[in-house]
Amino acid sequence: MIITVAAARVVASGGMMLVSPFTSYFTASIAVLTVAMLYQSYRSSMGTEGSDQMFAIIAIALLLGGNAFASPLAAKVCLAFIVLQAVLSYTTSGIAKLISPIWRSGSALPAVLSTHSHGLPAFGRLLSKHRNVALLANWFVIVFEASFALAIVSPNLALLYISAGVVLHVSIAYTMGLNLFLFAFTATYPAVFWAAESLRLREMLLS
Repeated sequence: MIITVAAARVVASGGMMLVSPFTSYFTASIAVLTVAMLYQSYRSSMGTEGSDQMFAIIAIALLLGGNAFASPLAAKVCLAFIVLQAVLSYTTSGIAKLISPIWRSGSALPAVLSTHSHGLPAFGRLLSKHRNVALLANWFVIVFEASFALAIVSPNLALLYISAGVVLHVSIAYTMGLNLFLFAFTATYPAVFWAAESLRLREMLLS
């Protein structure tokens, strides 16, 4: 059953990439994907990670806002919901790191990367030897996450944060093996850029 559900997710994901939103084929694909993801979450005995939750949020939003019967307003509301979830996820994580003495001191990343479960011990030891680099890396993560809301202020800022986010998540995927976070959170970036463009257009129309 697990293999069947996983296969359904793969087929549905592939189907979504081959068709346009607001069509019956897209509706069927995203419906299958959403049900499969929710079923896997329900059946999981180990709980879900942040990436699983973000995938589920995106899938549900696309199902509600991108189906064949959705109105333009529904599509915009669902896109805005994805943006809100991305901003909340990054901002709360960044604030939590900001109030942590371990993160502010630059000790967090070397400590995490030195473990075998979520890191590359050799890379962790290398960071431990170069404290200034470790401090800079820690604060890059803190500032990026805590200030992510600025990404929707303008398209230029959106591109800056999106680029930084891709670099961050690729680095995390390589060093910590958290590959799903790369795909889950970067999947919100088109909606983030849309929000930044929408705000700029609104300002232009009102000026």
